[in-house]
Amino acid sequence: MEYTPLDIIAMILETLNFKRGRILLNRFLSPDQLQNYLTVLQENRMLVYEEEKQTYKTTDKGMYFLQIYNQVGDLVAPTGI
Repeated sequence: MEYTPLDIIAMILETLNFKRGRILLNRFLSPDQLQNYLTVLQENRMLVYEEEKQTYKTTDKGMYFLQIYNQVGDLVAPTGI
C-alpha cells in the first residue's frame, strides 16, 4: 500500500505518542523523511517536542487534524462493492 502525505502525517501524529512509535515509523520512512515531517508538523503547531521527556507530543491542533482526517476516511471508505 502506498501512503499519501496526509496518511503519513496522521500516522506520525498517532504513533509518536507511544514510546516505540519512532521505531514503528522508521519502517515506513527514512530518517531524513521522518525529520522533514517532524519539522513541518512542529512549524504548523501540530506537534511539540518535550525536552525533559525527550519525546514528541501531539498538540490539540494535531488532534483536531486527526479527528477530521478520520471523519473524511469514514466518508470515503470502500463499501465492499
